[in-house]
Amino acid sequence: MKKTLDHVKDLVKRGKSFDGIVCNLSGWMDKEAMENPDKTYTAHEVAELFYLLFEIKLESISPKRNA
Repeated sequence: MKKTLDHVKDLVKRGKSFDGIVCNLSGWMDKEAMENPDKTYTAHEVAELFYLLFEIKLESISPKRNA
């Protein structure tokens, strides 16, 4: 899951929109599932991904600071 979280953080650094991140993440996870069909994630790992996405979403809708 660290690889996935790092991928999402990289997309944020590159300025991708929230919708773009979710779309990219969907494709990324499909690819991972095909390459590693037996791979599973713990509830904690999945929660960590959702918390990160939630933070990104909040940031995308909040007024820009120091504007």
